[in-house]
Amino acid sequence: EVPTGGAYTKLSEHSSVSRLEHDINLRSVYVNPQHVALLREDETWSRKLSEGEVPKELDKRQEFTRIYLVCGGYYQNSNITVVGPPSHIAAKLENKNNL
Repeated sequence: EVPTGGAYTKLSEHSSVSRLEHDINLRSVYVNPQHVALLREDETWSRKLSEGEVPKELDKRQEFTRIYLVCGGYYQNSNITVVGPPSHIAAKLENKNNL
């Protein structure tokens, strides 16, 4: 369901179902760009992709970005990892018509 009452951007997030079995799924998430503090390449998930631990439908050249979120005016160590390089994620977050 698309959130209301703000400017949100739709992105694809990975979600770990079972780390022991390396069962990873993708799902859509909506991010409010006003709550983004930092974007950084997530090298851990890029490594997991090269080792075959993420969905096979992802291209081996795919990159991942960790988004650090701010809530209530300060950083709370909340973050999510999304599919795509930081430059593309930043561009999506800047575009207000991304729903």
